[in-house]
Amino acid sequence: MSFPSSPSEAEQTPGFGRLAKPETPLLSNRRPVHELLADSLRLTMMAGYHLPGVRLNQEDPASDYGVSGMRVREALLNLQSEGRVI
Repeated sequence: MSFPSSPSEAEQTPGFGRLAKPETPLLSNRRPVHELLADSLRLTMMAGYHLPGVRLNQEDPASDYGVSGMRVREALLNLQSEGRVI
């Protein structure tokens, strides 16, 4: 495959610089943020980053992961339903 040598050539090259349109919407393949956050928190707990018996407040994960407190609360509720946090 050869790359276009100029911007005008790139514009004439079919599909160059553009993503192919997916057959299904990307949103249908995505998981909610709180589920991804719960997965990550679960892994960090199993790795020993969050120790048993130590309080896990919502501000730390919110700032660590750059998400809202609401998403952290939802993730913690998921983990609570699994018995991982109380």
